[in-house]
Amino acid sequence: MKVKVAAIQFAPEFKKYEDNMAKIEDLLKSAFEKGSQLAVLPEMCTTGYIFDNRDDIRDYVETVPGRTTDRLCVLAKLYNMHIIIGLAEKDEDDIFYNTAALIGPEGYIGKYRKIHQFIADPLWSADGDLGFEVFDTKIGKIGMCICFDMNVEETCAVLDRKDCEIFCAPSNWFGEKPMSPVWITRAFEFEKPMVVSNRTGKERTTVFDGISCIIDKQGNILDSTDSIEGIAIAEVDVVQVEPRVKKDFYKDLSRHSYGWNPNWFFRQTSRKLPIGDDFQAAVVQIKKSDCGMFSENKKMIKKMIVDDLNSNTKVVVFPEGILNGIDKEIHYDDVVSFASELCPILSNYDGYVALSGIIEEAGKISSRIFLIGKNGIAAQYKRIYSGEGIIDDYGTKPEFIDTEYGRISMMFGDELINMEPARCMALDAVDMLLIPEKDGNAYNRYYDKFDLLWSLAGVRARENNMYILYANYIGGNSAGFSGIFGPDAFVRPDDFVYSDRLEGSVRMMIYLRENSRVFPMNRVKYKPLLRFRKPNFYRALF
Repeated sequence: MKVKVAAIQFAPEFKKYEDNMAKIEDLLKSAFEKGSQLAVLPEMCTTGYIFDNRDDIRDYVETVPGRTTDRLCVLAKLYNMHIIIGLAEKDEDDIFYNTAALIGPEGYIGKYRKIHQFIADPLWSADGDLGFEVFDTKIGKIGMCICFDMNVEETCAVLDRKDCEIFCAPSNWFGEKPMSPVWITRAFEFEKPMVVSNRTGKERTTVFDGISCIIDKQGNILDSTDSIEGIAIAEVDVVQVEPRVKKDFYKDLSRHSYGWNPNWFFRQTSRKLPIGDDFQAAVVQIKKSDCGMFSENKKMIKKMIVDDLNSNTKVVVFPEGILNGIDKEIHYDDVVSFASELCPILSNYDGYVALSGIIEEAGKISSRIFLIGKNGIAAQYKRIYSGEGIIDDYGTKPEFIDTEYGRISMMFGDELINMEPARCMALDAVDMLLIPEKDGNAYNRYYDKFDLLWSLAGVRARENNMYILYANYIGGNSAGFSGIFGPDAFVRPDDFVYSDRLEGSVRMMIYLRENSRVFPMNRVKYKPLLRFRKPNFYRALF
């Protein structure tokens, strides 16, 4: 089914309800005239957003359903349209919420109360208490979230598990231009169209970005506005996608390990947090055609390791399958032997290297990543999700290893489409995720129109407050875009280095040393975005 949707953008005037409603009614008429069947309005668009306290907003909160939804019911019926609006709600106990309401041609349908609050919300609003509900309508199954909710990946994951077909996000987003890579990720990873309606204009000292947009399930931006009043409108495909199989380790998502001081919390366990260090890391990007048989690849690997370690690099990641290359597979004993050959080199520099390949052991075939250090194989990861046709041996969950540089985990690039492994590793205080890739076309994109790099690895680093080292090939079917993505992209969008189609190593300083034994100052260590999680609402995920 195809549905025409609209993301409506304007600058609400602070505390001017009637003026805002007049503007909303005009914009809804314009959306109707453009053929919209679903129109999404911004967050808190009837009142403005930044209130001092409960008393400051008291005259502007309302019941839902109530006066605003009643007025919109008339328009929804007149235009045969579904409407989503963000507004300030009060319940029967005089508790206030940041709410989104859904109205259809037959009247009021339902509401969502913002669960993951941004910095301005707790001044007056309670946390949402209704959970994530999906509303079955004539135009599809609609799921709502509000602005900062999108930064918490479990939001859309829960809606997806509840068979949502369209994500709708009234927003007051700022600090990122053009649109946020997070919005693209939410649509792409769950194969659902995303309608983001963001406000524009200035309120107090905050300038809101606008750039409302409609994103299809492949991550294509179908239409967008700029930073002024306007309407993005596009036709989207509404289809039900088969749910992904749950893995047993997804139950780890039920934990909230960052509600306490991490230094205290993880001190209870038998595996104390490593102090970590500050060091340079590298990801190697080479031509796929340069990979030959294992015997040939070993020479190339040794040379490139030495080149990187001579540049004061401590951790080096190579693309997927660098060990076996054009060989169908190699034996595990050959990897152990090669690791022994690398020990003297790595010992000289106190370094680690991540190498991967198709491995035969005891008659079973697996895809593995090996972290090799001065004492040989320090850790290994076995692919969890389906891979090459010859693979018949899979891992069950991701693991981590503590090193002098920090807590490290590993996974393959195509497995990033599943949000759960990286999130579970973040909940276990992983500092750095090493990711060999061999393709990457679906997970990396440059939007020329917006001068925007979208990297799934980059978003995973951002939302989990960890470093991700992503190594890919160039040439053939491989996309390149090898890079190192930092934990600070939420506050510093340029927290990464990458190479799109150039051959060679990409290097960046990694800051993992934590000297404070009171409360960690390093964002990787205290993982601020994980503190917003509300696992009691995520039951559908595990």
